[in-house]
Amino acid sequence: MFQWGIIGGGFISSQFAKGLKTVPDMKVGALASRSGRNPYGIHADRYYYSYEELAEDPKIQAVYIGTIHPEHASCAKICLERGKPVLCEKPVTMNERELQEVLELAEKNNVFFMEAMWTRFIPAVRWLREAIRKGTYGKVHNIHITFGGPADPKNRRLLEAGLGGGALLDVGVYGMNTAAYLLGEHPRELHAWAEKTEETVDLSTCIQAVYPGGALADMVFSINRKVNSKMVLVTDLAELEIPYFWRPDTIYELEPNHDFCTELLREKRTFSIEGNGYHYEALEVREAIRQGKTESLLMPWEESRKIMGELDQIRAVCGIQYPQDL
Repeated sequence: MFQWGIIGGGFISSQFAKGLKTVPDMKVGALASRSGRNPYGIHADRYYYSYEELAEDPKIQAVYIGTIHPEHASCAKICLERGKPVLCEKPVTMNERELQEVLELAEKNNVFFMEAMWTRFIPAVRWLREAIRKGTYGKVHNIHITFGGPADPKNRRLLEAGLGGGALLDVGVYGMNTAAYLLGEHPRELHAWAEKTEETVDLSTCIQAVYPGGALADMVFSINRKVNSKMVLVTDLAELEIPYFWRPDTIYELEPNHDFCTELLREKRTFSIEGNGYHYEALEVREAIRQGKTESLLMPWEESRKIMGELDQIRAVCGIQYPQDL
């Protein structure tokens, strides 16, 4: 039985715990919550008030970090210092500087570390990436990504700078990560604009990214406006529409839109997702640990580092600042 430790008792941690139930030989061995709160009823064999105690639990084979963004780096360091493999929720840290410190510690102690970008492990997304790499749809010319909707005003985590709030870090990271994953490259040029609060928390952020291979990505992320949460890829041979791209089970393949004609559905591909889909990244972590690896080929350290650097660049252009930047 592979035992996970979970740090943080919030919603995202509850979803990860739920996903583990899909795998018969995995379970939540321990949950650590400094407040002692467990509002979603995460079941574990052992409960701790201390993150350090969980990291020192000899039965725990890997730790999932599901705290608020500003705590990711410190929690990761607690685990890595004690030799515990880490799966850390996105965004992996608040900025590239924090991530660099975490990765240096993982390398020094020869411990596995991975950002929990679950989208990369969803079957439909893995299939699409392989299809693009094989040239099934020809060259990708444009990627259009939108994600978000009005946040509950009571959810202070999304609206306060001290809690790591804002659209870019909460949902924008999905778009930047997914585009990089599908294209196999990172932007050579970035442009961005953001609608912000007085505290410089971004409520909506618009991004244009130009990639070395010629693809153009335009993205809109929001926590105060309703947007159509999907991804559209325009290629030589088709237009692909993927609803709920961060956890898709359907890809619509449409005829290429020539002369502004209405698109015609060519094929609808459906993919099965076991459980809620969170167990795919857990399986990746376990397999890498068993093979003695310190990072995943699907979500390697350098990918996380580059994407955090891009988010830093976008924040600098838009004037989005956090206490952790000082």
